[in-house]
Amino acid sequence: MILIPLRHESMQGRRWPIVTFTLIALNIIVFLATHWTIEAQDAQIPQRAEVRKHLVYLAAMHPELKIGEEERKFVEPIATKYPADWKELSSPDRKPEDAWDANIRQVEEPAELQAEMDRLSQQFEEFENNTLLARYGFVPAHHTAISYITANFLHGGWLHLIGNMWFLWLAGFILEDNWGRAIYAVFYLLAGAVALQFHGWMYPDSYGPCLGASGAVAALMGAFLVRFPKLRIGTRTIQSRRLLAAAALGPHGTVLRFLVRTSWRRSSLGARRRLRLRNDWCPHSFSLRLGTQGELSHRRKSELVS
Repeated sequence: MILIPLRHESMQGRRWPIVTFTLIALNIIVFLATHWTIEAQDAQIPQRAEVRKHLVYLAAMHPELKIGEEERKFVEPIATKYPADWKELSSPDRKPEDAWDANIRQVEEPAELQAEMDRLSQQFEEFENNTLLARYGFVPAHHTAISYITANFLHGGWLHLIGNMWFLWLAGFILEDNWGRAIYAVFYLLAGAVALQFHGWMYPDSYGPCLGASGAVAALMGAFLVRFPKLRIGTRTIQSRRLLAAAALGPHGTVLRFLVRTSWRRSSLGARRRLRLRNDWCPHSFSLRLGTQGELSHRRKSELVS
């Protein structure tokens, strides 16, 4: 059984929620402009994972080879955090993982090994830097200043977008009416950026892009709960196993929020790099707390002024 909020008592404001409408429109427009491109680029995930794996294997087997700065930032944390796995990967007695691994062990010429490293490095940079999510999503390992803004307007799917926009509407327009448009707009953008930075602190070496307005929306929800603690909220009960599964994984109760990040898993064949879907509860909890503190600070300022 799932409770979905539909409306609350204060659904009418003193003025039109122009900022909220604008934010919702921007999120929808960006989603429609990028969704199919992101899906097409996601089809390359298996190839990207293979390039990462081979890059790590070659760097472990031949540490004397030269690699670029971007590749070094990817490889060094693995060697530092997982020394036992790294030692296993560098062992000549290790069982080959695939045909490439078996063939590269037959190569002894330094020039050929360096050429293969250069080829893998070029493919690595193409995969990591030329995709839409790499450029505009928030990637903790090599994030850019613009990604603190752009990542908040990218979404991973329809359910992700609809859930965020619904909660943005329910909590946002009434806060805009009470705070004023300028404070509300600044708070929304700032909360989204802070949530992304908190995610970066939690997973500093992650190459998985973080995206979505969930951080900013969670902060609005926290402020809403403090500002209107006794406001009645109308809900509807839905009984659906599929929606229940989504609710169990979503930060807002109905939003299926998946963020792709990389993790290491040991296996009988050694350490393997692979992509994993992860539901990031901690950044959302942090955003919720940020929103409550923001509303309390705003309330204290208002009391001092009055």
